[in-house]
Amino acid sequence: MALLIIAFGLWALSALVRATKEAARQKEIERQRREQAARSAELARMTAEWKQRQAEAKIETQRLIALEREQMRQAREQEKLAKEQEKQAAQLAKHEKRLADLEERMAVAEGEIEFQAQQIERLREHIEHAETERDACVYGSTRYYQWDKKCLALEKQIHTAESKMAKAQYIKTSAAKELAA
Repeated sequence: MALLIIAFGLWALSALVRATKEAARQKEIERQRREQAARSAELARMTAEWKQRQAEAKIETQRLIALEREQMRQAREQEKLAKEQEKQAAQLAKHEKRLADLEERMAVAEGEIEFQAQQIERLREHIEHAETERDACVYGSTRYYQWDKKCLALEKQIHTAESKMAKAQYIKTSAAKELAA
């Protein structure tokens, strides 16, 4: 009898746990549904706003076209204005390209700095190991010189990585200064 009561108690407890989990799952589903509805509403708002802006842009474009046609009648003034606008657009495009190039140079330099810093860190670990191995050997032995040669090669690699990192830092600094100017 006690076993039946315990079994029933365990079954009731497991049913309560399942009901709690199901309630939590339903709550999560409802939360996700509300979030999806909010996202859908935001998307609909943004779409309506985009359509409104597109319509305004179309109206503005039509107005500008009409204005340009009127200006075309004024031959001499129009030629001067068009040339000036072309010159400004070319200057602006050149300036924007220069800014994009500088930003690209900075991004590449930052990546190179990070890569070289990691390389230097790893090489320093390798050289510590090689120096430990070298110092454990008898001075003047073949193994000693093998490890010493490995240490020299690693030092050269560290120097090369530090040079590359310094160059990348210079490029980044130069590009940042040009962007700030």
